[in-house]
Amino acid sequence: MTMRFFYNHHILLDNLKPDTLYYYRTGDDYGGWSPEYHFITGPLQQTEANFTIIVYGDMGIANSQHTIEQIRTRVHGEKIDFIFHIGDISYADDYNSGMYEAVWNAWFTEMEDITSITPYMVTPGNHEYSCEHEGCAYSFNFTAYNHRFRMPGRESGSNTSMFYSFDYADVHFIAVSTETDYPHAPEGIHHFGNQLEWLRNDLESANARRSEVPWIVVGGHRPIYSSAKGFSEHGIPIGEAKHLQEAMEDLFFEFHVDLVVVGHVHSYERTYPTYHNKRVSKEYNNPKAPTYIVVGCAGNTEGLYGNYTQHPEWSAFQSQADYGYGMMNIFEKDGKNALRWEFHYSTTDELADEITIIKDN
Repeated sequence: MTMRFFYNHHILLDNLKPDTLYYYRTGDDYGGWSPEYHFITGPLQQTEANFTIIVYGDMGIANSQHTIEQIRTRVHGEKIDFIFHIGDISYADDYNSGMYEAVWNAWFTEMEDITSITPYMVTPGNHEYSCEHEGCAYSFNFTAYNHRFRMPGRESGSNTSMFYSFDYADVHFIAVSTETDYPHAPEGIHHFGNQLEWLRNDLESANARRSEVPWIVVGGHRPIYSSAKGFSEHGIPIGEAKHLQEAMEDLFFEFHVDLVVVGHVHSYERTYPTYHNKRVSKEYNNPKAPTYIVVGCAGNTEGLYGNYTQHPEWSAFQSQADYGYGMMNIFEKDGKNALRWEFHYSTTDELADEITIIKDN
């Protein structure tokens, strides 16, 4: 049997200047050099800035062509500061074991002209756990995810790419693992650290710096709030959503998280500001609880799924009409902090849903 080895290289660039255009190539004289790429570094930390990111979950190499093309058009035609892919990346585990690495590579190849010029932040989803087939036992425990992606866990005190945080301008972003490291986690036999202790400490620190970094946005894979069948009954989370709620919702509320964006359900849903299964308000002006958004419909082998048979009071908008992606824009409006969220259908790029959260400075 011939052994094949795969290598992933991670390079930390330091001493970069903020808001600066850099050019680069990768490779060596032996294997050859890539084309010349470029990227723009982020603004100074803790400064007011107008910036835009793209957010979605659940993107593979099938049924994602329209989404990828819309993202490609935006990345090459306007300033997108970074992309936040909230779990389920490539869906390589939906193919047989002999195709596992090939599908991962095919996904990266398809995304190369996007990821080479735009920072790409990720969180783990259930499809990152393993290849799920005999013949690739090495892949268990999120091996492919942790070898292919290097997130700022070391810099944010978690020391793992499974959960981490970072500041971008005047937003504190937190990436959580909905798969591991809390009671009754779906893959709870695997441990990457004390996530809940780290999360509390990180939120407490971020909340204490509101005058400098007024926004806190959390990204993860599985939802607490989804009205799709199998995730809630009569507006109350059930099963894995209930366990996640028990682990994290009180922390999100206590430390005034503004927005929680997740995937996993292959459709789109937005809540009103919500806490403990109750709608706190129908307004997004100085909301007293987080807004939750599910945007797990970038496109994959499993297709769209919503099966909305209920409409709880906290659910503001539901759609399973098309694949799609989200955009988040931070700006100032009338001297106040503003966060604009948009959801676009992929086939036509139609704006299907939008809100603006306003907070006093």
